[in-house]
Amino acid sequence: MDIETLVRRYAEIETLPLPFDVDALCIHSSSARPRVLVNSRRAETRGRFTLAHELGHILIPWHLGSLGCHAADWSEAADMEYRSTEAEANRFASELLMPSAWISEILKTSPTIKDTVESMEQAQVSRSAACFTLIQALPPGYLLVETDREQRVRRTARSSGTTAEGPKAGEVAPQELGKATTRVERIDAGPSCFLWYCLRPTHAPVRPKEDSRTILDRMLWRREKGTSVQQSIAGFVGAAFSRWPPSSVDEAYALLRQRLMQPDLDWFTRDREFDKFIAAKAHELVARPGRKRRE
Repeated sequence: MDIETLVRRYAEIETLPLPFDVDALCIHSSSARPRVLVNSRRAETRGRFTLAHELGHILIPWHLGSLGCHAADWSEAADMEYRSTEAEANRFASELLMPSAWISEILKTSPTIKDTVESMEQAQVSRSAACFTLIQALPPGYLLVETDREQRVRRTARSSGTTAEGPKAGEVAPQELGKATTRVERIDAGPSCFLWYCLRPTHAPVRPKEDSRTILDRMLWRREKGTSVQQSIAGFVGAAFSRWPPSSVDEAYALLRQRLMQPDLDWFTRDREFDKFIAAKAHELVARPGRKRRE
């Protein structure tokens, strides 16, 4: 696709060194033809996605006025309205350059995430754009972490339905997420590195004879942990189930396994009775009378 020719149907394009930390400026008013000012200081690999992003601002009716755009880094912005506007333009650009149906076809024949991303580069987009578009197309069970050269986290994203929490910005990215991880794939992209955590598919075991409280008490006693830790675990469980009410025991088991993979709880998730505990808890929560079910 000749994205520049397409954008020129709707706007004037000018490339110049902008004195701002933006990918482009979109100057859009009702009285004049829109203008797109592309920052020549940015890497050329970002150019196609940036133009598609600006076209989204022009064609989406409620994106009015002049906008300074961070086509790749919108998620780091503080202003919620700006983040929402940039996210919409990013989704427009992703679908224009890397259609969902096309990605689905690639996934059928690509054995690894890296193979998929390399195939997506046929769209002449950066690896960053390919990675953050792909994560939206994958099923539950994938976590994407972008790091700098020192392996410190810049930002994270999850596939739809994934509840596992990734490391926080500024932390050193771990090599795995405990028992939840089946494999980790690394994709280098200049000053950045993209770590893909592929999470283990989960099916709940048969309900244990002991209840989850008895199992948890024994785990805490072995590790000499107190009431505060017990409350912390209960908080993680409660927050997860209030936000993502599961529709089955298997879903509840997967949700608990992912949600409890926290750095502070590494000792807990590696305990020999961790699987037994979450199996008991999953069965109890799904069987609880009057619980809210997700439609």
